[in-house]
Amino acid sequence: PSHFKNLGKLKARKEFLTQFVSAIRSGATGSGKTVHCLYENAPLIGQRNAPALVVIDPHGTLAESFALKALERGLIGSERFVYDRLSQTANVPGYEFLKPSTHQDQLQRAAENRERIDEAKSILLRHRNVMDANSNPMIDEGLTNALSLFINQKSPVPFAWMMHAFSSESDVHHHLIANCADVETQRAFAIYQGLPPREWEFNCGPAARILRKICRSPQFQVRTQATFCLATLLNQGGMLLLDGSSNGNLARTDMATMGIAVALGLGLS
Repeated sequence: PSHFKNLGKLKARKEFLTQFVSAIRSGATGSGKTVHCLYENAPLIGQRNAPALVVIDPHGTLAESFALKALERGLIGSERFVYDRLSQTANVPGYEFLKPSTHQDQLQRAAENRERIDEAKSILLRHRNVMDANSNPMIDEGLTNALSLFINQKSPVPFAWMMHAFSSESDVHHHLIANCADVETQRAFAIYQGLPPREWEFNCGPAARILRKICRSPQFQVRTQATFCLATLLNQGGMLLLDGSSNGNLARTDMATMGIAVALGLGLS
């Protein structure tokens, strides 16, 4: 009986979700995109059984409009509401990037970690406008080993530490290697360390630069210590508002970096 009861719940949930369709709205400035988006989604704000709402707004006006609606519905101050102005570096939310699998079965855990590494690698490569990792085998291998180094840490470390993944002279690098639970990953970095400079540049240079560029962003660094559980927020039908407006302290490259951060947080939590 409980099985059929659960099937009934799933059917009701599916029927409820069919009301909501993902859509892309385009138009000139002032054509009503913001108003239309707000009008369509406002009735859902605050509903326990509604899908989660994630707003990524480069300009900030739409995010602010949704925040006002959230205030009206009493969401602000609750665990179901997160507002992140990406230009700020103080009092900002922190995301848990590239969370390792907690599956009890070792083989399944390894498979899930590998899948998450591949997803993260794809996001990082798109930041460099590389769509096919197979066409850049050295970048692919370097990022794979670096992300494996991160996801196999015995105790959690901030993702921003990955700027030191290939810096053998760094104390952070030595901590990452010593704290890694995967022997093959440790062996790969031992090989890197013994390479002559030209070979090191060929094998490690591109991956090291990608990680340094992302992790050196101040806006990114302050968000790599988790302050909330994104999966819980989404499962509870919560609201995540990302405001990309800037007072001159968020360059276009930093905005792109934060896009990477959000993609890592949303897709890999």
